[in-house]
Amino acid sequence: DIKNIILPRNKFSYKNNFGHMLLIAGSKSMCGASILSAKAAMRSGLGLIAVITDTDCKAHLFSQFPEAMVNEYEEFFPLIINKFNSICVGSGMKGIENMESILNKCYSAKISMILDAEAIQALASNPNLLKKIPANTILTPHIGEFEKLVNKKFENSIDRLQFAASFALKHKIIIVLKGSNTCVINSDGMQYFNTTGNQGMATAGSGDVLAGIIGSLLAQSYQPIHAAIIGVYIHGLSGDLALKKQSYESMIASDISENLGDAFKELEPKELF
Repeated sequence: DIKNIILPRNKFSYKNNFGHMLLIAGSKSMCGASILSAKAAMRSGLGLIAVITDTDCKAHLFSQFPEAMVNEYEEFFPLIINKFNSICVGSGMKGIENMESILNKCYSAKISMILDAEAIQALASNPNLLKKIPANTILTPHIGEFEKLVNKKFENSIDRLQFAASFALKHKIIIVLKGSNTCVINSDGMQYFNTTGNQGMATAGSGDVLAGIIGSLLAQSYQPIHAAIIGVYIHGLSGDLALKKQSYESMIASDISENLGDAFKELEPKELF
């Protein structure tokens, strides 16, 4: 299924052909989220990335990830964002002010978008943000974040999935409900269950990596549902490949990113390598 929706990469392309992603992520205590997400995005085929992050994170980003263009949060609002091909918001943004204003500006750009972590928390605490959310926006909550978003506890996973399908249909959004066999729920309520991944991936930063992968695919002109499905599959496959070198206990999020190359190779014709 995944091989059938992977887009070919033209031999005569240059970086602008593979998209420009705007990543809004990180805070004083969570600089790593912006680094993990940005690296994963670039390792997933992205042409260019611009990162908006906390002032204290800039030096870390420049030193660990020289491929990124970096600005501070105060530089976001004057920024013309219509030049970007996708927007990824929320990873590691704990304590960042003006989240509502940030999301409203992103909404107005009418660009393919993924909301993660603190951006989902903002939707949960502000129903007006959820009401205005653009169609086919991708949300990536884990189970706890989803229950907070919908203000409802579920007795079992079947009830949760049924409610999530109706919620996605109601708001015309795509939900990546993270967990074992992550379920991607399309805006029409259709559910897709992932077959890759393992329990070693239940570790800090794993979701930041996933958000970066999906945001990268959105910037490369994948349909939002395809970006979500491929992103989840590749993320899990990278974790499975990492497990060959690590253990369930020793795996960290960086191990997932480091295996993205081998994961993508498994989707390409063998004669290329």
